[in-house]
Amino acid sequence: MSRHENEHIDFATPDPILTSVFGFTKGAESCDDDDSKCYAKRVDKNNGSKTSTTYYLKFGRGKIFDPWGTYAGRERSADFGWRKVASIVFDQYHKYLKTRVSRHLTQAERMIIDANEK
Repeated sequence: MSRHENEHIDFATPDPILTSVFGFTKGAESCDDDDSKCYAKRVDKNNGSKTSTTYYLKFGRGKIFDPWGTYAGRERSADFGWRKVASIVFDQYHKYLKTRVSRHLTQAERMIIDANEK
């Protein structure tokens, strides 16, 4: 046995990072983020007094996935994956899921270009 084995170690350990994931499907209803019908997700990380939020959308073939579009019903395909996006893009897509007004999807796709340039 080492003589240091039973010594009390006194140092502050950081609080664990708490992560909450919120998934959204058609109608902007909540869903499990592992569900194939999940099209958008928000990840909140809480580290003590600091909170950060990251937004993800399902993409396929270079475009945001449209659950009512050409590839509807093919959500499980390997061609579709998650991409990190800006909050303004997420907000527009969330409005599209809620209202099904295609203008919001178009705005989200256009804002991706603007958000990447900044």
